Amino acid sequence: MVAERLTPTEAIRRIRQHPSAKNDAATLAAFHEAGYKTTEIRPRYNVLAFTPWLACGRIVKKGEHGTRVDMLTPTGFNEADEPTGFRRSRVVLFHEDQTRPLNPAEPLPPRLQAKLERWLDRQTANQSDRPRPRPADRPKPKPSPRPTDGPEIARKLRTLAYNMTPQIEAKENPAIAHQNPTPRRLRIAASMREDAKRMELTQQALFTLADHHDAGTIPPELADIRTRKAAEEATDAYSAANAERFAMLSELMNGNPTPPDEQRRREAKQKAADIRRKEAELSLAKIPGYFPTPEDIAAQVIEYAEIEPDSEVLEPSAGSGRLADAAAAIGARVYCVEINHELAELLTLKGHNVETADALTFQARHYDRIVMNPPFEKGQDADHIRHMRQRLAPGGRMVAICSEGLFFRTDKKATAFREWLENEEHAVIDVPAGAFLPATGVKTRIIIIDDTSDI
Repeated sequence: MVAERLTPTEAIRRIRQHPSAKNDAATLAAFHEAGYKTTEIRPRYNVLAFTPWLACGRIVKKGEHGTRVDMLTPTGFNEADEPTGFRRSRVVLFHEDQTRPLNPAEPLPPRLQAKLERWLDRQTANQSDRPRPRPADRPKPKPSPRPTDGPEIARKLRTLAYNMTPQIEAKENPAIAHQNPTPRRLRIAASMREDAKRMELTQQALFTLADHHDAGTIPPELADIRTRKAAEEATDAYSAANAERFAMLSELMNGNPTPPDEQRRREAKQKAADIRRKEAELSLAKIPGYFPTPEDIAAQVIEYAEIEPDSEVLEPSAGSGRLADAAAAIGARVYCVEINHELAELLTLKGHNVETADALTFQARHYDRIVMNPPFEKGQDADHIRHMRQRLAPGGRMVAICSEGLFFRTDKKATAFREWLENEEHAVIDVPAGAFLPATGVKTRIIIIDDTSDI
């Protein structure tokens, strides 16, 4: 007997109501990486493949690109309607906001209508091929035993909390935050860090509940919070139905002070996150002459500078302070000069001594080491290097990145710079082509100048 073809509504209802949610986690992760908030993703409801959206009376908008998700498709079912095996397949899914309603007055094009009918045939075949035992024949799942005493519940809650730590750290420092910054990537990274904050709140709630279970002081109203999901719901401040439990749990958490070491760790993590966010934002701000020094080039400059602990080091036109960061990591006393107020705020946030001024007019004491990556436009690198040479202490060393053009251009400034450099104790080192990509393709060199006045 041939089964009657399912209607589009029946096929969609079957997909949404089936108890298997094996692919939901992969769908959530893929769409979160694509920039959607967790609360905006409902697998099988507002996230579907192209043809199921047709069955819902919607069609993917022109120009929209789906999100690829590696999914597990059942290869068969047992008498309890449970999958007996799976095969991996890559499916392209679309969010509801990538679709639009179909016009009821216009029939589907023949190609799409045929595609929908083939999909319905497959859904019908899958439905009819499954064994359908009577409800009484279905094996009943055995309920897992629930912890009954306080210490046992506390151990379970602490285990749940500790298991959240790797996930929180991955959200706080997502891989996408280390890629070349774009507005979309910044939004995704910011969204993931907000998720990390909510997860930290849930983790803190689990630890607090565990402490009270151990002490035997858990309020009866909170005694049934024994899963991560229940803790997430209890810490949802925007749920009106949860207001009383949220207030009670918040009071417990506030009365459970964070240990000083943990508090310092959290503050350090928050500071590092603020620095990464501000650096990424400023990289898109199109500040004239601002091209952050790549970390490998910064390490090379610091190595050539032969900086020692307690050396006094100056980075003029410091930008985001990549050279200052590397010098501070050695233990040097670092000073920065930066004319842009936003970049100066970033340097202050990093803990550097900052003078908000134009490096070309900066007049101060002398420094043991000067490391610099000055602006290149209109020969400013030549001006910066010559001016900062005057700030170098006797016996000191200056290491500067400059444009390659200073060594072959025939304009007056470049020619004068080469003549000046010949009278200094110096060395010139080539930098590999493309070292500053994708920010700029300008070829660069490193100049080392030693002050020999006390030798």
